[in-house]
Amino acid sequence: VHLVGPGWNVIGAGEPALPGVAIGHNERVAWGITLAFIDQQDVYVEELNPANPREVRWRDGWEPLRVEVDTIGVRGEAPRVVELAWSRHGPILFADTARNLAYALRSVFSEPGTASYLGALALNVARDARDAMRAAAAWKVPPENLVFADVDGNIAWQVAGLAPVRDGWDGRLPVPGRGTHEWAGFLPLERLPREWNPRRGFIATANQNILPEGYRPILGFEWEPPYRYRRIVEVLTAQIRGGRPFTVEDMQALQHDVVSAPALEAVRILRGRRARTETAERVRQMLLAWDGRLARESAAAAAYKAWRAALDPRALESGTPRRLRDSLAHAALDAAVARLQREQGPRPADWRWGRMNRQPIPHPLGIRAYHLPTIEMDGDGTT
Repeated sequence: VHLVGPGWNVIGAGEPALPGVAIGHNERVAWGITLAFIDQQDVYVEELNPANPREVRWRDGWEPLRVEVDTIGVRGEAPRVVELAWSRHGPILFADTARNLAYALRSVFSEPGTASYLGALALNVARDARDAMRAAAAWKVPPENLVFADVDGNIAWQVAGLAPVRDGWDGRLPVPGRGTHEWAGFLPLERLPREWNPRRGFIATANQNILPEGYRPILGFEWEPPYRYRRIVEVLTAQIRGGRPFTVEDMQALQHDVVSAPALEAVRILRGRRARTETAERVRQMLLAWDGRLARESAAAAAYKAWRAALDPRALESGTPRRLRDSLAHAALDAAVARLQREQGPRPADWRWGRMNRQPIPHPLGIRAYHLPTIEMDGDGTT
């Protein structure tokens, strides 16, 4: 979308139903996002009043639940009348009346200003990277790594999103709802991780754990593996050391990069021992010579994915004895060869990763006449 109006000239991408541009640029500053995985919700165990199940324990007394009655139309049946209940923490997801317990979800989405991507409106009119970092205070959900670059040559990173302050607990397990485990507000923007013009010359995020060593409080516990981040760092660092300036084409190539670091790590266990059959040995040699690119036309990529799917996880564990690891690796290699010969033909040179990695493109309303052809895809979740 390209939005032009008084004080506005911004172009980029966003969510279809929401205003503004979530990823894009105006005339002076550009920004991008990846997920930051702040833990923004907690399950509260509410104690129900045995004498009145519409009341829950709060400190030394009881307080009423807010209850709304709704009617849900059901095709082919009579409408169903339901009761929806909220405690001070949020909606009741389940009530265990036999144990006088109920489970409520507290989420930052109940806070003012938490329409998803609403903070993009503030970014859209930022005048430089500093201004954009300040504007990130309006970005509350979903939690993101916001990265900025402006026409003056500044680059910056700011984690943005409401981060609950939990005093003495970490949010990984349900907590009592009687008042002992309440949020103590939210971390101010300046307490969230950030960078300004780092000496390395670039900023990279790819949904990996972005918490600096020793950072407190811990914002969350679930992150994507670091493979894609490490590959970005590898490519950018090599280009900076080579002294060659970046071009648009370089950035396009990096966005479409299909080198899989975990694939290159995994195939190393095939070194040193010949395979059991002539075909399997050719495939083993092909994998050991492979550059790790999961290109759709690659026979080695197909062989790797079939081998990895058949591989016992113990083969990649550091404590597994060498003899057992070799046995597991070669058993998986035999299984992969058999599968690919069955599915793609007897000659390894004819195999393709794209035949295994296909993406249908159906019409959103399921109108078969408007389905687009299924396409073969490069890469996987590690690239």
